[in-house]
Amino acid sequence: ADCEITLADTILIGVEHTEALFHVAYVNAELNENFTIFNTSLQASNFYWTFDTGASVLTSTAFEPTLSYNSLGLKTTTLIAESQYGCRDTLMDTGPYVYSSQGLPAHCWG
Repeated sequence: ADCEITLADTILIGVEHTEALFHVAYVNAELNENFTIFNTSLQASNFYWTFDTGASVLTSTAFEPTLSYNSLGLKTTTLIAESQYGCRDTLMDTGPYVYSSQGLPAHCWG
């Protein structure tokens, strides 16, 4: 015989809102100058960073990595932020612009 039972209950479902967020300490950084990337991610506990060519480190799992670049130009950083339950968000952003002050007049920095 086929039997059917209907149950009524309340089930609470938590929804995560993991968001990858960061900003670079400098808009401009001199060649080989160390700078920090500040992590402002929401509801995340694991961080996977990828940096542009010429970075002193190409990847990191640090909360707020410090690095430098040995090549000139605008750099790109990618952050994957992951929650303790595996929810992920990715942010790719530019900065800093890496420059060299070598050969420029002193009054340019004055």
